[in-house]
Amino acid sequence: MNIPQEIVEAIADELEYSSLYAFSLASIHFVHPSQARIFRSLQIRVEGSSNDGGRTLSTDYRHMSPWQADRVFSSSPHLASYVRRLWVDIPPPKHYPRMMRDLVRPMYCYPPLQIVLPTFSGIRELVISGPSSQRWAVLPQALKDAIQAIMLLSSLNELHFSGLSIPPALIGFVVASVSALTLSYVVVENAELQSLPTAAQVLRILTLRNISDSMVTFLAKPGALSVQHLSFMYPVMGDHINKILQGSADTLTQLRFGVEHMRLLGDVQVPYLHELRVLELDSELSVTLGPYYCLPRLFVSILTQIPRAMPHLDRVLLRATISELRASMWSGGEDARWEDSGPLDLGHLGVVHAQLRFIDYLPFDFSEATRELREKMYGRFVRSMGEQLPALRDNGGLSFSQLVIPLYTQSKL
Repeated sequence: MNIPQEIVEAIADELEYSSLYAFSLASIHFVHPSQARIFRSLQIRVEGSSNDGGRTLSTDYRHMSPWQADRVFSSSPHLASYVRRLWVDIPPPKHYPRMMRDLVRPMYCYPPLQIVLPTFSGIRELVISGPSSQRWAVLPQALKDAIQAIMLLSSLNELHFSGLSIPPALIGFVVASVSALTLSYVVVENAELQSLPTAAQVLRILTLRNISDSMVTFLAKPGALSVQHLSFMYPVMGDHINKILQGSADTLTQLRFGVEHMRLLGDVQVPYLHELRVLELDSELSVTLGPYYCLPRLFVSILTQIPRAMPHLDRVLLRATISELRASMWSGGEDARWEDSGPLDLGHLGVVHAQLRFIDYLPFDFSEATRELREKMYGRFVRSMGEQLPALRDNGGLSFSQLVIPLYTQSKL
């Protein structure tokens, strides 16, 4: 069979897990691409555990218990080389799995984890999750060594801590080994007392979700963690943003905010960010709000602070995402429009790109009605942004695009 390998791999990427087994049996040339697809993303967790610290269980992970993973990768070691995304979920101190009568204590899960983790040599993304009551310090040293060995892999690009209680020294260890770190509802122990031993090093990308008080205390200290690219995803408290920005003000070159339209925030006072070059503003909207739309108040507030706080900013990327676009859900949908907040003064800024994105819940909906509705929404979006940024519109610094995102790919964006 003379089919280019890249085409076979592209086909495997599009198949559901249930179809990959049959696909691999069609030809010996399909075995490798099928196995690579099946084991690309792996989550090791005890059945019924929900220690994701706010992280939604993703369907694009293959799920195994520690004992299953030990059996599979011990009997077929070559499969471990296919794993690129690994999620290790550490169970709470006491946990009853569904459909099991025996109490499963964490100590029973640790030995198989300690055995199987060293087999993974090509990990690019690592997630370590657990309850906030689970302290890193009390885990067996052999388990911590196995996890930290993965953190030191040259292939590792991104690390995500979710829901654990960790010491600042572990964050310092991570900063020295990876370029991108995500913290989600992490408890930083003794955050008010300690600084990173590697404070002189700069982390390229830091993403914050479900910000805890101890995360704020730790990150608010100037120089505690120097960051170039900082993302706030769905923050709740404006005061948290203010304090964390103060701590990162000296090194920040790129700043991103991701918010939901209905999420209320306090006022955000942007400090003087003399190194900032790129500002990204992402919002999620819903047609259930009715036919009127506007930029989130947080975004308007940040944009108006550009002349004062961001003197060297080169460009702004503004993305608005509309979910659940249904003509049947609208009353007067043809008149849907964006509310204007009035012309905004962005000072010296010369480039703004505004993108309107639609989440496609019906990937094969090519109806004329849906297309026309999207075009009307996009047309009004373009006019509204031009009215709010007339100087950029007139000098050619304001550009636009639209994007339709299939629902099954949304979690990867």
